[in-house]
Amino acid sequence: MIVRTVHGGDPDQKSMAVLTANLIREFEKRQVDSAEKRATPATRAVVIQRVRTSTASYVRQARSIVALRKMKFYEGMKLPDLSGFRGETVETPHRSLPRPLDMKALTAMNAAAPTLAKKDPGAYVAHLLFSRLGLRNIEIVNARVHWISDGSIGIVDRLEEDFFPKGCEGWVPMAPDVFKEILRFQPLCTDGYLVPGVNQTERHDAVYRRHSKWVAQWIKDRTKTSYELRRYAGSRLLDLGATIFEVRDFLRHRDVQTTQMWYAYRLQNRQLRTIGMRDLIPN
Repeated sequence: MIVRTVHGGDPDQKSMAVLTANLIREFEKRQVDSAEKRATPATRAVVIQRVRTSTASYVRQARSIVALRKMKFYEGMKLPDLSGFRGETVETPHRSLPRPLDMKALTAMNAAAPTLAKKDPGAYVAHLLFSRLGLRNIEIVNARVHWISDGSIGIVDRLEEDFFPKGCEGWVPMAPDVFKEILRFQPLCTDGYLVPGVNQTERHDAVYRRHSKWVAQWIKDRTKTSYELRRYAGSRLLDLGATIFEVRDFLRHRDVQTTQMWYAYRLQNRQLRTIGMRDLIPN
C-alpha cells in the first residue's frame, strides 16, 4: 500500500530501491493531506488521529518485512541500503490512557451476536477472533485452520504465506467451544481460512469494515472500535487470574510496558489496604 500510494502501479514490479526514508515521509504526507480534505471542522481531530494511527501501523508492518531479524530470508540477494526506510519516524497522535468498556454495551453486543452469525458469518467469526482470542485485524484476515494445533493458534512467521506478525510471535490458546464454533462456518470459507469469504477482499471487508460498523453500535467515541475487543480480551484474562506477563504473551506485545499501559485504569481509584499488627507475616 505504501509503495502504491506514492509511486502508483503494481508494487511487485518496483525495485526494492524505492524503500527509502523519503518513501515514508511522502506516504505520511499524502495520507494526512487526504484526511484533511475529507474532514470537517467537527470531525477533524478524530479523523486526523485515526489516519496518523493507521499510517504508523502501515509503516510498522512494512518495516517488519525487512527488519534485521528477517534478513535470513534474503540470504544471497543483493539489497539496497534499507537503514533510512527502517529508521525514518512518523508522527504518532497523543493517546490518552485506555478506558474500560461499558458493561451494558458489552452485554447488549453479546446478546446481538447470534443474529450477526446468521446475517453476516464473516463479521461474526471476526468477532470471535477479536473478543475471545484478542487477535489483530491483519491476523484475523490471514488466519487459517492449519495454524491451529494442540488447542492454540500460531501467530508466527509464515514465509510461504507471506505473513509476518506484528509485535511478537506466539501461540494463542483457544477455548474448545470457541474452536468448535469457528469451525462451524468452514463450509463458507475458501482455502482453509477461518473467516468466511470467497477471497481476501471479502475477508478484509468483513474484518475491517463490517465488523467495525457492527461494533460501533455499542462501542462509541473510540477511534478503533473492533480493536477495543482485543484489549477487552486481555482484561478478561486478568479478571480470571492471569498475570500481566501472561496477558503480555497472550496479546504478543513487544514489551510488558505496553500491556501495563493498556490496563492502568484497573489500578486507579483502589483503596490501599493497611498492614495490621497480625498482618506482617502471610498466613
